[in-house]
Amino acid sequence: MKIQIPPAFLKAHLKIAPAKDIRFYLNGVSLEVTADGGVFVASTDGKTLLASRVPSGAVEDPAPGSWIIPRDSLALVDLGSKTDIEVRIVDREIELISFGGNSIRTKAVDGEFPYWRRAIPTGTPSGAGGQFDPDVFAKFAFVAKTLGHKGEFPFFWCNGAAATMVTFGSGEHVGVAMPLRAIPDNQFAVPDWVNGGQS
Repeated sequence: MKIQIPPAFLKAHLKIAPAKDIRFYLNGVSLEVTADGGVFVASTDGKTLLASRVPSGAVEDPAPGSWIIPRDSLALVDLGSKTDIEVRIVDREIELISFGGNSIRTKAVDGEFPYWRRAIPTGTPSGAGGQFDPDVFAKFAFVAKTLGHKGEFPFFWCNGAAATMVTFGSGEHVGVAMPLRAIPDNQFAVPDWVNGGQS
């Protein structure tokens, strides 16, 4: 089976996929092929998730299944070109061919990638604010820029303490951000000094 994937897709997912998570099956990028030829890419570190739909017609001789491409192997691929990366899969063997014919051979990670569709919110977001690790914003800003949405920031559909959907300029990618569950020890109050007080 051969699959053509834009290098920007894979570069964006490398930003989300962890390198040395104790959950070894997260240390890679999930590639899923459906019976009708649909191709989906996903990555998550447990706090953030990115899912992408590869443009139609990207797969030759589709064989339904899912594979986890090791992050370390994917990081060796030249993702700086605009030429699609060709992914060849035979059983659990994966070959990644980049611009110029450079090839990286690897094996799919033994393990089951989390069912990422379940993590994406489907209801109407509450709009309630949430507290996020600043690194989450930095990651998704990088993703947006990498995917070509220069000048467009990722939009966080705030959902209180629940999972927050993140969207970009196109409908081919969707993210999820998990808010921090920390609760401030004190109640909100504007410091007196802001309004000229002494405390």
